[in-house]
Amino acid sequence: MLEATQEFTPPSLSAATFVILSDRFEGLVVALGSLFMNSPDREISAWLIGDLERGSLNGTSLADRLHTALKPGPHQTINVMDIEVATKLLEADGISPLWKWPEFGSQGANQDQDHQPVCLMRPEKWDYDNMHHNPFNMLRFYLPYLGPFRGLETLFFADDDISVQRNIKELEVPMGSGMAIAATCNGWLWNPRTKIVEMFQNGHNWLDAQQCVSYLGRDSDHGFLGCLATETESTERVGTCQSHEYAATVTNWTQTILGRTVNFATQPKWNFGLSRFNLTLWRQHKMTEVFDSFMHANYDGKVIPETSLAYGLGIPYFAFSDRIKCWNDLVGDPAFVDGMGYIEVKDIQQNGLNATKLLSDAIVIHWSGHVKPFDRKAVMDPEITKPFDDVWKVLHDKNGLEAFVRTPPAGAAVKEAADVSDGATPTVRSRALKMSTFANVQ
Repeated sequence: MLEATQEFTPPSLSAATFVILSDRFEGLVVALGSLFMNSPDREISAWLIGDLERGSLNGTSLADRLHTALKPGPHQTINVMDIEVATKLLEADGISPLWKWPEFGSQGANQDQDHQPVCLMRPEKWDYDNMHHNPFNMLRFYLPYLGPFRGLETLFFADDDISVQRNIKELEVPMGSGMAIAATCNGWLWNPRTKIVEMFQNGHNWLDAQQCVSYLGRDSDHGFLGCLATETESTERVGTCQSHEYAATVTNWTQTILGRTVNFATQPKWNFGLSRFNLTLWRQHKMTEVFDSFMHANYDGKVIPETSLAYGLGIPYFAFSDRIKCWNDLVGDPAFVDGMGYIEVKDIQQNGLNATKLLSDAIVIHWSGHVKPFDRKAVMDPEITKPFDDVWKVLHDKNGLEAFVRTPPAGAAVKEAADVSDGATPTVRSRALKMSTFANVQ
């Protein structure tokens, strides 16, 4: 275990700083491998924050495993930090991160779904996962104040389930006035009318009833027909519709904390995936303090349970209102292809797209969802795992990385989420899609 007093050399101001909160070797080796391979002329400082003991194998540290597999070039560095060390560094600088608050864990954390606390927001049945309050997910909101990054103006933040397929320089573009984060606004949603999963690009509008990150718009006043007794499946949905008090509370939050009225209908539907942070603006506008204020309001009002996606990403939606720039507006469409952890080739084809071309043209591929290409038991279409497999093969052939072999369980179905019934509206598959669309799975 690294000592909390250990000094970390800050990255060079000229380098592209790349931060991933993970200790999963199989994901990291491809995420970093793809970055290093496709940006050989760019100085890159990669930082990994995770459970270093969990990331080691047979006495070999995560750092050593990655250096052996990747053999970084002269301008490519890999730095590792334990999550406990990161926490202590923040506390030493007078910052109390969310997961150290006395109320943290009091609003549903680690409680079974049938015994969740009563909150204003009523999550749907699929929306239950303890990952949403995991410190790995929360640390991202404190990175501008973490020791090594205090002097930086920008950094890239990434999940470990990505592949960067072009030079990172293509993403080092001005983000625009007032923008704190450049993020992907692409994804896939189940359409109950067409009975297919439809791709959306540059998605906006938090009042869309199909969008379950904010839970705004999921009441009859905002047009959510599932709340009406005449709608199909009303017996299931009527119990999960939001009270008007919830929307009023969130509106009051934004007006009180942000000091302005937020137009929910024009806000982007965004996800981290691979994002770029404007740390200078972030600090200038005290975005971490804003985030903390929303979290305090949530605990004070018992509004959103800690096990909901609305806690892990929905509250950040509110805190970063009007501060998000979609990558689509900066580098074109669809430069980022998301949702590859819950989408199949047939879904891509039903949207009139060619899977091979869609993935090969992307600057970044994100396997967001619960099925990961680095899971050796995963059942995924070969076209969807190919970008991951291609990077692994290069590292195997060039650096001697062990071969990657998937051994799905015998007789496994294509995926549980693929069970689509023609007559049903939100089937097992549609619920999985809702759950996975914006989820950041650690």
